[in-house]
Amino acid sequence: MKFSNKDYAEKSKTLAKFGLSLNNLIEELLLRDNIQIHSVTHRVKDAKSVLRKLSSNPDKYSGITDLTDLLGIRIITYFPQDVDIVAEVMKRELKIDTKNSIDKRKLLEPNQFGYLSLHFVAELKPSRAQLAEYSRFTKIKFEIQIRSILQHAWAEIEHDLGYKAEGAVPNDMKRNFSRLAGLLELADEEFERIRAGLTKYEEHVDETILESPEKLMIDQSTIVAAITKEKAIQELDEVVAMAGGRRLADNVDAQMSASEARELRNLGIKDVEQLLQYSRNLKPYVKLFATKWLSGNRANERTEPFRRGIGLFYLCYVLLAQADESTSSRWNKQLQKNYPDILTRVSTTWKEVVNELGLPKKIAKTKEFS
Repeated sequence: MKFSNKDYAEKSKTLAKFGLSLNNLIEELLLRDNIQIHSVTHRVKDAKSVLRKLSSNPDKYSGITDLTDLLGIRIITYFPQDVDIVAEVMKRELKIDTKNSIDKRKLLEPNQFGYLSLHFVAELKPSRAQLAEYSRFTKIKFEIQIRSILQHAWAEIEHDLGYKAEGAVPNDMKRNFSRLAGLLELADEEFERIRAGLTKYEEHVDETILESPEKLMIDQSTIVAAITKEKAIQELDEVVAMAGGRRLADNVDAQMSASEARELRNLGIKDVEQLLQYSRNLKPYVKLFATKWLSGNRANERTEPFRRGIGLFYLCYVLLAQADESTSSRWNKQLQKNYPDILTRVSTTWKEVVNELGLPKKIAKTKEFS
């Protein structure tokens, strides 16, 4: 076995640079395919670990050039099903050493629970290695680990406790480890089911919103669909964008839509049909309110586009201005905490609007959901 600290230092320096390039490459490849993941990280095996591995397998390794895991890339997905999706991208974009790769998910017996991960040994394809930015990394092998975030949590805890060593813990503790591993596996499956259910629900919302909006309660999915499909909501966005002298963003921010849904519910809007009624009837009030609110405001100096759904934000202000004290106190407590005078400013602006347009007509309530 040959091991030189000098050789290791030179090789590790090159691998550290290669790891950073691979990290960026993999992130871009997954982003291009719209695959959402938790993280991509890399590490170069330290000298002590290298020496220990070489010493424990003298017949297999003659030196550090024989090791295929000096550089390791770890891809953490949110869901177990995404492990295979990511794996397909890696197979397509990299040269996989199938002989030395292993799917540890298939090693456990049906009655066993534990570490689940997909391990590839890979290198750059010749076509990519010819590119100037990768030419110095040609034929360098590295290891890729792909696993879900819960599988990762299990592996990290297992490693920290030294559980992998044979006889490391008593049998009763081994049983507890297996039970916990089984729970994590069940949790992974349940998260998959929840994601599938949400996808199915969003499809239902898209099919229902134009024909039967009264059947849809206000939530994140229905707000996103309303912003993208309902003319009344889009017109609110347009009048606010005009008031602020800015264009609208191309995409809908789902997180902000969730916040909008919560505030609309706090203000008494129960379903999409009711939201559409208020949006149509109060459009002139929203337009004038936004104009006055933004007039002389430093926000008017900005050039970035308004987010889609901004009309609902100002609709909330208009509804808030007409709400009773109980409803007002319920509305957006965090915003009230950050801006103690927000309710006063809303009330003052609303009085200016009413002075010009008069009070809006009452809108009939829709049926409550059973």
